[in-house]
Amino acid sequence: MIKLPEKKVISKCIEEFELQTQIEFKLIIEKKAANYSEIIYTLLLVFVFIFWGAVHFFDADFDFNVIYLEALFLVVFNYLFLSKFLVIQYFLPDSLKLRKAKERALFLFAREKIYRTKLRSGMLLYYSKLEKKGIFIVDEGVKEKINPDQLEFWQAEFNRSINSENFIEELGAFIRTFGVFCHRIWPDETFTNELSNEVLGK
Repeated sequence: MIKLPEKKVISKCIEEFELQTQIEFKLIIEKKAANYSEIIYTLLLVFVFIFWGAVHFFDADFDFNVIYLEALFLVVFNYLFLSKFLVIQYFLPDSLKLRKAKERALFLFAREKIYRTKLRSGMLLYYSKLEKKGIFIVDEGVKEKINPDQLEFWQAEFNRSINSENFIEELGAFIRTFGVFCHRIWPDETFTNELSNEVLGK
């Protein structure tokens, strides 16, 4: 979990990055698995309580060995079908559905309106803790300045930094280094901060 002081450090790095270049930068870090665990465990408890309540209230002479086996079945069912195979996604609203990192990043790029910049210079750095994967989503203006191979290289560097043990320091160093690179090819002329520098996520 990223604490508030650490978020402020990264936000400061993003601010410095934007002062050097015309790119509007947004960082979002998410861990979607927690929501799923809570839902799955809640459903498991509900199923078990309903089952045990039905047995005790409607059939007191029921074989308890059968009860234990059926309770075990409920546990296995919840783990395999809801958690392991993610069947639970079909029963959840869109806001809670787990997406692949790339799909989720595209969704957040649109939701946060990162594409609404004067120079089409929006850039999202998204990290999924569940997949341990970082994704770059950039607007058309950035693509005109930075070629796909360069973006792929910096995306790999982003993944390396954020998956390291001292990821706050490494991530800060990455943002500064990436800022120097972007400054060389797209230096800032008249800086206007169009997007919040706040780091979103946990």
